[in-house]
Amino acid sequence: MIEYASLSCPHCGHFNETIFPSLKTKYIDTGKVRYTLKEMLTEPATVAAAGFLIARCAGPEKYFAVVDQVFRSQPRWQSGNIKPIFQEIAAANGVDEEHFNACLTDQQGVAAIGARAERASEQDGSIPRRRCSSTASGSKTSPRPPKSWTPQSLRPPREATRPFVQFQRLRLSGFKSSSNRPSSDRAWRHRRGGPNGCGKSNLLEALRW
Repeated sequence: MIEYASLSCPHCGHFNETIFPSLKTKYIDTGKVRYTLKEMLTEPATVAAAGFLIARCAGPEKYFAVVDQVFRSQPRWQSGNIKPIFQEIAAANGVDEEHFNACLTDQQGVAAIGARAERASEQDGSIPRRRCSSTASGSKTSPRPPKSWTPQSLRPPREATRPFVQFQRLRLSGFKSSSNRPSSDRAWRHRRGGPNGCGKSNLLEALRW
């Protein structure tokens, strides 16, 4: 099983928190499935790259523990300052402040992250993505972190710093994956997921307009 994931992708974070634990227990830990994580970058690429750099600096034995903790820290990014959060995760996994800063300013490491993400996007450009076969397709390019950046440049996605908009009622009519399915009448937060081309962006653009 190959998972293509970015640490700044909220859907990847949701999968990591709600589905991956049982999948790991039932299939990966028992040896029924060989699992590989392909590092991808979604905006902000600096945040995703920083998370992967910290995971690698923590060492092979703690790599997935750091990945899990970075995913689970996503709701805390709304504060607008991610560096202390990542520093806390690094310290919990044996990476002190000196090595934390050195890790994030390692330009060779940054370039390697970007190269791995680009190779992964050439194999399969969609995120989040899980494959259980040997064939791959896709042509999207994963964004690269900037060539020169510092731990202080870590910033959350713009959407993470904005307050949620709550609707009293929303009726979807003709939406490709849920045609004529009205919502409840109470205030709620809505998350719409679906495959590429199902109309997610059209719905979001309409709501923003």
